[in-house]
Amino acid sequence: MTLLEGSVGVEDLVLLEPLEQGPLLKNLQLRYEHKEIYTYIGNVLISVNPYQQLPIYGPEFIAKYQDYTFYELEPHIYALANVAYQSLRDRDRDQCILITGESGAGKTEASKLVMSYVAAVCGKGEQVNSVKEQLLQSNPVLEAFGNAKTIRNNNSSRFGKYMDIEFDFKGFPLGGVITNYLLEKSRVVKQLEGERNFHIFYQLLAGAEADLLKALKLERETRCYVYLNRKVSTVDGMDDASNFKAVQSAMAVIGFSEEEIQQVLEVTALVLKLGNVELAGEFQANGISASGICDGRGIQEIEEMMGLNSEELEKALCSRTMKTAKENVVTALNVIQAQYARDALAKNIYSRLFNWIVNRINESIKVGTGEKKKVMGVLDIYGFEILEDNSFEQFVINYCNEKLQQVFIQMTLKEEQEEYEREGIPWTKVDYFDNGVICNLIEHNQRGILAMLDEECLRPGVVNDTTFLAKLNHLFSKHTHYESKVTQNAQRQYDRTMGLSSFRICHYAGKVTYNVNGFIDKNNDLLFRDLSQVMWKARHPLLQSLFPEGDPKQASLKRPPTAGAQFKSSVAILMKNLYSKNPNYIRCIKPNEYQQRGQFSSELVAVQTRYLGLLENVRVRRAGYAYRQGYRPFLERYRLLSRSTWPCWNGGDREGVEKVVGELSLSSEELAFGKTKVFIRSPKAPMTELEFSRCPWSERTRQGDKGVCTTLAGEARLLGPPGPPFHPAALSAAVPPGGAAAPETAAAGHAHTEDLPGLALPLPLPADAEEPDRHLHLVSGQHAKETLWEDKGIGFADPGFRQRVEGNGEGRRGFLPTHGSFPHVVSPGLCQLLGRKSSRERILPTPGTSRDARARARLHVFLGLQVCVWECGRTPGGCVSVPGCVSDLATEFCLLLGGPCYLPTRLPLLSPSSTVSTLYLTVFSVWVRNSRTPSRSGSCLLCLTIYLYVGSFLICPCQARKNYRKYFRSGAALTLANFIYKSITRKFLLGLKDNLPSTNILDKTWPAAPYKCFHTANQELRQLFYRWKCKKFRDRLSLKQVENLREKLSASELFKDKKASYPQSVPIPFRGDYIGLQGNPKLQKLKGGAEGPVLVADTVKKVNRGNGKTSSRILLLTKRHVILTDTKKSQAKTVIGLDSVAGVSVTSFKDGLFSLHLNEISSVGSKGDFLLVSEHVIELLTKMYRAVLDATQKQLPVTVTEDFSLRFKESSVAVKVIQGPEGGRNGKLSCKKKGSRCLEVTV
Repeated sequence: MTLLEGSVGVEDLVLLEPLEQGPLLKNLQLRYEHKEIYTYIGNVLISVNPYQQLPIYGPEFIAKYQDYTFYELEPHIYALANVAYQSLRDRDRDQCILITGESGAGKTEASKLVMSYVAAVCGKGEQVNSVKEQLLQSNPVLEAFGNAKTIRNNNSSRFGKYMDIEFDFKGFPLGGVITNYLLEKSRVVKQLEGERNFHIFYQLLAGAEADLLKALKLERETRCYVYLNRKVSTVDGMDDASNFKAVQSAMAVIGFSEEEIQQVLEVTALVLKLGNVELAGEFQANGISASGICDGRGIQEIEEMMGLNSEELEKALCSRTMKTAKENVVTALNVIQAQYARDALAKNIYSRLFNWIVNRINESIKVGTGEKKKVMGVLDIYGFEILEDNSFEQFVINYCNEKLQQVFIQMTLKEEQEEYEREGIPWTKVDYFDNGVICNLIEHNQRGILAMLDEECLRPGVVNDTTFLAKLNHLFSKHTHYESKVTQNAQRQYDRTMGLSSFRICHYAGKVTYNVNGFIDKNNDLLFRDLSQVMWKARHPLLQSLFPEGDPKQASLKRPPTAGAQFKSSVAILMKNLYSKNPNYIRCIKPNEYQQRGQFSSELVAVQTRYLGLLENVRVRRAGYAYRQGYRPFLERYRLLSRSTWPCWNGGDREGVEKVVGELSLSSEELAFGKTKVFIRSPKAPMTELEFSRCPWSERTRQGDKGVCTTLAGEARLLGPPGPPFHPAALSAAVPPGGAAAPETAAAGHAHTEDLPGLALPLPLPADAEEPDRHLHLVSGQHAKETLWEDKGIGFADPGFRQRVEGNGEGRRGFLPTHGSFPHVVSPGLCQLLGRKSSRERILPTPGTSRDARARARLHVFLGLQVCVWECGRTPGGCVSVPGCVSDLATEFCLLLGGPCYLPTRLPLLSPSSTVSTLYLTVFSVWVRNSRTPSRSGSCLLCLTIYLYVGSFLICPCQARKNYRKYFRSGAALTLANFIYKSITRKFLLGLKDNLPSTNILDKTWPAAPYKCFHTANQELRQLFYRWKCKKFRDRLSLKQVENLREKLSASELFKDKKASYPQSVPIPFRGDYIGLQGNPKLQKLKGGAEGPVLVADTVKKVNRGNGKTSSRILLLTKRHVILTDTKKSQAKTVIGLDSVAGVSVTSFKDGLFSLHLNEISSVGSKGDFLLVSEHVIELLTKMYRAVLDATQKQLPVTVTEDFSLRFKESSVAVKVIQGPEGGRNGKLSCKKKGSRCLEVTV
C-alpha cells in the first residue's frame, strides 16, 4: 500500500491512530470529501456511496488494477475483485464476495462493478463472451422485477440475491446459478408514501408500444391502477421507457423466446388488472355478510387475456371452500376478506413470476453436471433495517444480517488464527462479542422465536398475534437480549416507546422494536385452494405453470412450510455455502439520508460503522500483526535501502528481509518472522520509515520534510563511492567552444583515458541553445552529493513507473525528470519528446542556477535524444545523434532511477567496464522483475543491452574479446539470451491464447508458429488442444449419444469410400424404429421377453429368387435374431439367429439392395439366402454388424460387390447388379431372369 505518496487520510484503517470512533469517522469524511470513496481494513473494503458518477471505472482502470496486487495501488473495488478472481484462478480456491450495508448504501452497484470487472478480465472468445453477456444481462432483468424506489433509495433491491459464477480451470466463465431470498411481495399491493411499486410496472406502461399495450389491455397512465402509487410515478434520473427496451433486449440475450417475453408481460399486466377489481359488500338471504364484484369489465378483460373463467374467478375471490371428511363446505367472504384474498392472489402471482424468471435465467446460464468448475459467489442482500414500524419482513432481514455478522466474525478470526498457526506465530485470543446468543434466540429449533411462530400458526384453537406475543413473553422473560412491555413491567422499567403489541431484540447493531401485528398471517402466507385451482385452469401456459398445486391430481392436504421456516432453511444453505468458500468483504455505507452528493452525516455513518462492526474488525486485525508480507515481495521493494542487500543479494529471502528490517531498531515484540512472511505488529512507524526512505527526495519535500538535503540513502549507495573531483580541463579538451571536438583533441582525449579523472562527452546540442550552454559540464559524485537533486522521476522498482512511461503529456514528463533537470530553452524536437507546448517554455533550472545543475540538464537533453533515437529510429527537430559512450548509458540509468550520477572514470567509446556492467545488469534486473507487459521502454532497454554486449564485439571484436571480456559478468550473455527467448516465448503463447480456434471438433484450423524454433511445440499444442476439444465434446455426450457415435464410426469403417449412398447417411441420425413399434403391441410380442430392445424395426422388400418379384416384409433386428414377418398378419414368418448369419453382400451404388447369406447347417439356412431391399441399408447393416459381434464375438463379413451368388435350396443363383439411368436414387429396381441360374438386377 502506498504511504506518503499523495494519499488522502489513511487508506487502511489498520494504520489509524488513535483507534477510536471519532478519528475513524473523520478519516472516512476526509477521504469522502476528496472523492476517495474506498478505504481498507486489511483485506476488507469499505465503500461510501458518492451518489454521483466518478471517473474511476472503466477499461483503463480495469487494466490498471489487473496488473497489480492488493496494496500496490489506492483502495478500489477492482482491487478486491482482482484478488478474489486471481485466487480462484491461480490458487484453485472458491471465492465469495459478501456485499452488505443498508438500503441506499450502494450494494447493487457494487455487485455490478464486481461482475463487470470479472467479466472484463476472465478471457475472451465467442463462447466465453456469450456466457459473460448472459451473466451481465441478468442484472437489468432482476432489477426491473425485483427493485423499487423507496424513501431511502431510488433503486432499492427488494430481494436478496446470491449468484454463483462458475469458471473452468483456465478461469473462463462457464455459467452460473442465482438464488433469490424473500422478495418483498407486500409492495405489490401497498407502498409507503413517497415510494413506488416494482420498476417493471412503470417501465411497461412508459416504454411499451401502443400495440403491445392494446394487446395487454392496459392504459398508458399510471393513475389508472390502484396498485401503483399515484403520487410518485417517475424517478429523477431514471428513464422508464428506455429501461423497458433494455429489459426486453436483456431477456432476449439471456435466451427468453419472444413468446416467453410476451407471456411474462401478460402475467405482469394481470397483477395490475387484479388491483382494479373492485369488491363491494353484500348480504345473503340469511343475513350473513358476503361480497361481490362491482364492475365486471375488469374481470372480463382478465378472462379474455388469460383464458380464465370469469364466473369461477369471481366465486373464488368472494367465497372459500372448506373440505371435510364428508363434504365440501362453501363459506362466503365479507368484503374485507375478499379484498385480502384478491391481494393475496396478486402477491402470489407476482412472487411466483419472479421465481420463475430466476429459474428461467438459471436454465440459460447453468453449467453441465460433468464440468469440473471453480466458483465465485457474489452476495447482494438487504442490510440491517431499523424503521419506525418494523414488522415480519424486518425481523427476518435482521435475522439474516445476524447470521452474516456471525460468519464475518468467525471467518475473520478463523482466518487470522489459521495463518498464525501456519506461519508458526504465537496467537493471543481476542475477546469479541459473540452474537450466537442472538442467533439462537431467533432460530433455535425448539425454543426460538421462529419455532414459536410456527407452533402458533399450526396449533388448533384461537390463534392470533396476541397469543404469539404472550408465548414469547413467557418463554423469554429472563433473556438478556429480549424485551417487551411485560418484561419491563416485571423489572419495574418504564419505556413509553414500547407498545403493548411489540417486542424488542438487542441485535449486534442495536435494539430493534418489532410490531407483532401481521406476524401470523405473513408467516402462514396461505393462498386459498379455490384461487390456486382457478389459476391452474387458465389457458395461459405460464400462469398455469405457476400454480401446480391447483391440479386436482397433485392436490395435497399437507400444509406447505411457513414463510419463516422456508427463509430459515434458505439462510442455513447460504451459510453452508459461504463457509465453504474464501470470503471477501465489501461493507457499504450510506453517507446521508437524502441521496445528495458531497454530504456526510457523521451521526448516520457512526450508526452504520457500529452495526457493521468496523472498529471491532480493526481491533481483530491489529490484535495480532497488522502488517504481513511475503519475504520475496518485501525484499524486492525495500532491498535497495540496505548496503547488505543492494545491488546484489545472493542469500535467502528471509535472510535478506532480516538485513533490511534489522536497521529499523524494532523490538522483538513488534516483529516476527514466520515460515514464509514477515509480520509487523504496529506498522505505522517502521512502514513510514521504509517508504520515507524509498520515495524520491522531491516527494519527501512535497510531504513537508524541508530539512533533508541529501539524496535517498539507497540511491546514493547504488553506484558505490564517489569518484575523484571534477577537472574542467577534461571538458575543454573534449568539447571546444565550436561545439565539435577536433579529431586530434578527441583522439588525444581517448588516448589518455586513464589520466583524465573526469568524463568528457562529444555531445551535439540543439541549434537554438545559447552559446554559453553549448559546453557540457560534468558532475562528479561529490558534487552531486552536495547539490539538491529535485527530481520527480520514480525509479524502475516503483510499480507506477510503467504507467508514466507509456503515458503522454504529464506521463512523459514523469518519465524524464522535469523539475531542476532541463535547460530553460528547449529545441522543438525535444519539446515534442517531452510533451512541452513551446520551445520557449521555461523549465527549471533557470539561468543563475549552479553550474553542476546545468551540466546535469545537458545530460538529460542528450539522453532524451538517445531515447528518441532508440524508440523512433530518428532524432526529433532535426537534431543529430552521435554515438555515446558506455558511461552515457550508465548515466541514463542513474537519471531514470531518480538518483545522482557517480562516474568515477572516463571510459572510451564502447568499452565495457566492470563498474558499468555491474550497474547496467543491476538496473536491467530491476526492470525485468517489475515489468509486466512489454513496452516501448522495454525495446529501448533491449537496444541498450545489445549495444553493451554485442556492439563492442562488432566494432572491435578482437580487442574486445582480448581486453574486455574479463570485465563482463559471468553468464551475462546466457542470462540475456534466456530472457529474450522467454520474452518471445511468452509473446508466442499469449498470442496463441488470443487466437485459439473455436471449440468445434470439426474445426481443425490452428495459428502458424511465428518462429521455426516453435514449430514442434506448436504442433504438440495443436494436438493437445484438439484432444482437449474432443474430450470436452465426449464429456458432454449422454450414453445414448455415445452409442450413436460408435455406430456411426462402425458405418464409416464398413462403407466409407465403398458405397455411394454412405455420404448422404452421415448427417442423418440413426433412428432404429421406422414403423412405430411402440404403438404396435403385436409386433413387440414377436421379439420375446428376453431379447432386450429392438435395434432396428423397418419395412423391407424381399426379392423372390425364382421370379425376381418383390413382397413387403417387416424386419426386426434384436440382439440375438433377425425376424421377418408379414406386414398384414403381424406374425413371424422367419426367425434367423445371428449366429446363423454367415455374411452380407451389398452393392456400391446408391440402392438399398443387400443379400443375407446364411450358414448351411442352420435350420433356416437350409432354405437358402435372402435378397432384401431397405431404404436404411447403412443403418441396418451397421447395427447388424455390431449385434453379430456382440452375440458371437466374431466380425460379420460385409462384402461390397455387384456380383455375388445366392444359395437356393441345393442350387445357387448368380446375381449381377447393374446401375440404371437414375443410379439407384429413386429406390426402384427391376429383376430379370437370365436362364435358370442367373438374376440380373437393375437399380
